[in-house]
Amino acid sequence: MEPSERAWFRLADVVRGDVPSTHWAVTAAEMLAAHRLLPQTAPGSIGDATSEFTPQHWERVRDDAMRVWMETNVRDGATPPFAQRLGDARWPPGYFESVRSAVLEATKVSAASHAFQGSLEPVLTLLAMVSRMRHWDMPPVYLGELLAEVVGEPTPRSAYCAFEGAGVAALILGHRGVDVVYEVRSADLASFFSALSVSGRCKMSVVVGDPTAPAHDELREADVSIFVPPFGQSGVRDFDVAMQVSHRKTVCAVLNGTLFRSAVADQAAKERLLAQGLSAVVALPPGSMSTMSRIPGALLVIERPRASREVLMVDGTATKRGQGLEAQEDREQLLRLIRQRDDGGSSAIVWPDEIAANDFNLLPERYVLPAHLASLYRRLATEPTASLGDLVEIYRPQPSPKGDEPDTDWGWAEIAELVVSDLTEVGTAPPPRKRFRVSPSDALRMRKAELAEGDVLLVTKGSVGKVGLVRSIPPGETWVANQSFAILRLRGSGPIRDPRVLFRYLSSSVGQELLQAVRVGSTIPSIQMADLRRVQVLIPSEAEQDSVARAVEQLFDLEAQIDRIRQMQAGLQAETWPEIEQ
Repeated sequence: MEPSERAWFRLADVVRGDVPSTHWAVTAAEMLAAHRLLPQTAPGSIGDATSEFTPQHWERVRDDAMRVWMETNVRDGATPPFAQRLGDARWPPGYFESVRSAVLEATKVSAASHAFQGSLEPVLTLLAMVSRMRHWDMPPVYLGELLAEVVGEPTPRSAYCAFEGAGVAALILGHRGVDVVYEVRSADLASFFSALSVSGRCKMSVVVGDPTAPAHDELREADVSIFVPPFGQSGVRDFDVAMQVSHRKTVCAVLNGTLFRSAVADQAAKERLLAQGLSAVVALPPGSMSTMSRIPGALLVIERPRASREVLMVDGTATKRGQGLEAQEDREQLLRLIRQRDDGGSSAIVWPDEIAANDFNLLPERYVLPAHLASLYRRLATEPTASLGDLVEIYRPQPSPKGDEPDTDWGWAEIAELVVSDLTEVGTAPPPRKRFRVSPSDALRMRKAELAEGDVLLVTKGSVGKVGLVRSIPPGETWVANQSFAILRLRGSGPIRDPRVLFRYLSSSVGQELLQAVRVGSTIPSIQMADLRRVQVLIPSEAEQDSVARAVEQLFDLEAQIDRIRQMQAGLQAETWPEIEQ
């Protein structure tokens, strides 16, 4: 453990329960900045160990440090590093002395030493601890280190960093001498990062503003830019903002949902992104975007001008240690993939036409294929196939109506709704357990997605890829499927004549590989309808189809026999030792 990390952990333990973690972190950042700006061993200074450091001492030191900062700061509108209110707060006895001791330990400074020269190490370890405390939703420190490396070759003269998540990258670039403007929306975080930039000797100005507003001077003037929108706000709007700038290189961190959404507006935004210089999409391991969630994300790299229009897709989700990008060797490997732009292994070169054919899906996993899946696609290219959308009509179930059931049966219909758990192990659809009555108008609406004998059911949300077959429906009953399913109904004139053939293909290892390859989402996996229609289906000969249908029927017969044997077994157990009636 580094000395600074040990110091911050000890401080957190001392003040636990007395001072909120965000408060002591701000105090520590401000004290680091004051320690950097003022003589370190002057009487009453942070480095003066002859007396206990009191709130009155700290107020005088802050005032002196603020005057020095104002004399040296040259950018209008920059946030001062000393904004924490002291007068109204109730600080526990010995609090400022505890913070002072931690600062001295973190910077390896004794009462008679001048060793502190603005090292970034105590700053980054403090930030890492703040991110682990989870009071501010910031990405892990190692994401900032990766972002700084992606935009930092060759070293730019100036950089614009936007949103709270870009703070670590801004500090690293500023520490390397890059002229950085860092824009955040929170005044408290702006002051915190301003103090960190001073203590780390970073060439960096922190401003409070709205990064989503139209481009201003700092955006237009910078060589490179970094955008890390917060959770819940990454999406089309935010990388639209990133496209406003005309910098040599822009890196924007987004959640995976931004990459695979296929609504008209999303597709149009990604088409503009391709036209304006999208150079690479880099998938990151889960947990890289936030210390509070493992929702996966990616980096979009935009470069201008570009001589070629191909896009590098990098699958960086697999790491040697399986712990995100915390290991330096994993970050270095990912940087090599980005810089070498190889076509093969964990990366692929993709042209805009191929991306457009996939509804502008930018998930790298769609194009960087494992060896076995690439082999399967090559085999399919040599066999007779048809897209699933050409073979079937696809129906989406309607939502079940909400509300109380009627007092009378007049005009109301009973509906049986099939849910995923109803499907048997083999895949047959037994009579649904869930039943309810609906009004005539709701019944008419739901009949548009009424199940019919021979329908193939495919789970497209949740347990993605599970397949079922509706073999028979009792006379007079109305069955519908819940919204986890897509209903696949063979076209009458298609090359596959029997639904049992399609059912078996989709539930086979080949069908499952193809379905899982188009799955998107991590919290609730799903298959988008456009991707489902493009799934390739092998077309057997008529004789082969007849053979497959007979084999499937044998599977169903065996399942029925097993059910009968289980019932016999249960009955025999009950006879051997009768159950006691309640």
